[in-house]
Amino acid sequence: MKKYILNIAIFLILFNNPSLLPQIFLQNRNHFQLENWIFYKGDIHEAERGYRISEEGWEKVTVPHTWNAQDVLTEGNHLYQGIGWYRSRFEIPKEERNLRYFIRFEGVCLVADIYLNGKYLGNHKGGYSAFCFEITEHLRTGELNFVAVKVDNSVQPDVAPSGTDLYPLFGGIYRPVTIFSTSNMCINPMDYASSGVYIHPKSVSDKHADIEVEILLESRFIPVLKTTSPELLPPKGKEGQGLYAEYYTNSDFNGIPKHSRIDTKIDFTYGNGAPFEDMASDNFSAIWTGRFIPEKTGLYKFALKSDDGSRLYIGNERIINHWGDHPATEKWAEIRLQAGNELPLKIEYYEHGSGASIKFGWIFIGDSNHKTNAILQTTVRDGTGEEITFVEEDIVLTDYEKSIYRQMLHINNPHLWDARRDPYLYTLHVTIEDTKGNILDAVEQPLGLRFFEVNQDQGLILNGKPYDLHGVCRHQEWKGLGPALMDKHHEQDIDYIMELGANGVRLAHYQQADKMYSLCDEKGLVVWAEIPNTPIYRTEVPAYLENCKNQLTELIKQNYNHPSILFWGIYNEIQISAADVRELHETAKQLDNVRLTTQADYSQPTERHFVTDVVAWNWYFGWYYDNFEQYTSWFDNLHKEYPELKGGLSEYGAGGCITQQQENPDRPDPTYGKFFPEQYQRRYHEKVWENIKDRKDIWCKFIWNMFDFSWSIARRGDRNFINHKGLMTHDRKVKKDAFYFYKANWSDEPVLYILSKRNNQRTENKIPVSVYTNLDSVALYINNRLISNKKMESGIHKITWQSVKLAAGQNRIKVTGSKASKTYTDECDWMFVAQHKK
Repeated sequence: MKKYILNIAIFLILFNNPSLLPQIFLQNRNHFQLENWIFYKGDIHEAERGYRISEEGWEKVTVPHTWNAQDVLTEGNHLYQGIGWYRSRFEIPKEERNLRYFIRFEGVCLVADIYLNGKYLGNHKGGYSAFCFEITEHLRTGELNFVAVKVDNSVQPDVAPSGTDLYPLFGGIYRPVTIFSTSNMCINPMDYASSGVYIHPKSVSDKHADIEVEILLESRFIPVLKTTSPELLPPKGKEGQGLYAEYYTNSDFNGIPKHSRIDTKIDFTYGNGAPFEDMASDNFSAIWTGRFIPEKTGLYKFALKSDDGSRLYIGNERIINHWGDHPATEKWAEIRLQAGNELPLKIEYYEHGSGASIKFGWIFIGDSNHKTNAILQTTVRDGTGEEITFVEEDIVLTDYEKSIYRQMLHINNPHLWDARRDPYLYTLHVTIEDTKGNILDAVEQPLGLRFFEVNQDQGLILNGKPYDLHGVCRHQEWKGLGPALMDKHHEQDIDYIMELGANGVRLAHYQQADKMYSLCDEKGLVVWAEIPNTPIYRTEVPAYLENCKNQLTELIKQNYNHPSILFWGIYNEIQISAADVRELHETAKQLDNVRLTTQADYSQPTERHFVTDVVAWNWYFGWYYDNFEQYTSWFDNLHKEYPELKGGLSEYGAGGCITQQQENPDRPDPTYGKFFPEQYQRRYHEKVWENIKDRKDIWCKFIWNMFDFSWSIARRGDRNFINHKGLMTHDRKVKKDAFYFYKANWSDEPVLYILSKRNNQRTENKIPVSVYTNLDSVALYINNRLISNKKMESGIHKITWQSVKLAAGQNRIKVTGSKASKTYTDECDWMFVAQHKK
């Protein structure tokens, strides 16, 4: 059995919350999530400090977290937008010192500044993509480490989205934060926080598949730091090995030392104490002097780590200045020394409050860079775990070298990923082993083999067969949680989408949690993934387009290996020039020349619509404007006037509130109306779907939206600050009538559903009764009396009984049908109360 160099000690804190799992490429690495944080709403002085601070005014929170989960529902566009601070702490065992460590944030909205132990790691602009920092050099092993994150969710002119017209900017660290380690040689996780493994399908058919696996490797040799050696001696005239120490009872070396001694090594952690019992804590200093006699000629690397401040002198030259740096972080300096050439050495150190520690050591690097020999292996396993194909090669990496390796794999008679028809997945394993068979690093990725195109007349062609792409759009948000969701919430959303019978999903309008893409791989949902290039488009700010390109790069690199993604969306409903669309399109194509680029617009065809591979429109005929039949005439005209365009329907929908019921309602006022009866929403979808369902020349048909969601500028329907176009309610508790309409039309699961159940107070005794069903025939009973049995003759899976008479008072409505010898039933109660005419 192979031994693992990556120590498993950290796994004792792995999966504190098993309902929130890391990305798949982290699962073979030691890792843990930072879940427990303190949060301060607003800006606060010195919140980034690398040590304990007063927690007055801070609250304990668990990440994922957003500070707008509630106020977005009550304050609308007056929700808090500004700065918030987060702090957390963790400890790495001393024995883990020689590993490399990284911190990965999956989503922080909108702009984040990251600090570790008071040191600034960097900045990230974009609220929906992941980002990663290496933290090896800033870690304090065997001690507490402090992470501080400054988050700003105010609108930024140079960051997409630069507006809140369509959805709010939920502030916070609303997706997981993971710390993970690798060996010195690793599959590089720093390429836009991706897996570092890219699977390129070169040729795929049902007969064979040739794929190229691109692997980013990096070697960073971290030798053991020496702290004791015969090379280190006290000044001449003093006996022993080590350095001569003088300890002062003040922080600036004044007066006569209180204590002196020979310290064999300089590696002390005093905490809140002092070196000796008769010295005051938080106010002392020390000077170590001696000689350093190099054993070898070559390059030496010296390290000094301290809290509050220290300085290192070699040969009377100051080579490290750590003065005034409170966090206990390391600084390094390199110097070339001659064997046997004795040099004076001095270390100055002072402590002036809140924790005390110092460590000194060195490494001999030599005249040439360190090289590591290893074996790179790539294996493909099928759904049962059986090895299908395998390739390996010997590699050599020099210290600090980044290399790209490409390995070719061939699979005969591949089992194709065929979306919902057959979402078959292989697994690709990439492993680095040393020459002794120890695993240095390992990454696992999903592998779905498929080929596809979009045809003007037939729509999406997947694996050589037409695939009528229809589904829903989805925002990452739940009532009371905002976007700070756990895996169980994503799983539940996917279950509802699958129940509906959708075979595709547009994940709008931004990069969503990696869990969603993984679930779509597994369930066979075709994905349109996109960046938050939504209103307002900042043509006057050049940095805005650059930020969009960067977020597009992150989206593609971080999700490159998900077979469910067939389309990269580059904007939604903005006034953007064709030149800018081309820049985004070319950015995507340089990264991924297999998938198709697309755009979602709401204007008539113009130059920019001829840039991307395919294009789609957000039309709301019959809701905001015009009438239901306009879908037919508009797409007819599109194909007649622009036969080269491959046009889809990226959004269509209408509002519907479950608390508002009216049979045969007029069209509501969609912009300012307060009455959005559920019956109009279902009528809209019946009419639209009847117009578009058989059209193969509309390559996609996406409903807006699967779930109600926050809309901070809207005051409509039965509740302010909500977009009511969902097929389900914001809290996922109620499926609207329109949900069952599509389930009856899309799903293979037997469906039988009575319309207008919630309209349970009736004032007319003769009413229509309708059901959505995919059964061949349905019987209707009123108060246990059979009315009639009707066969399915509708192209939209709806059966209606006209002029059904109700009795005075309560009426039990019941329908039954059967399929494959199994009976299905639905029922409800309606109360008939006659209206007295004056």
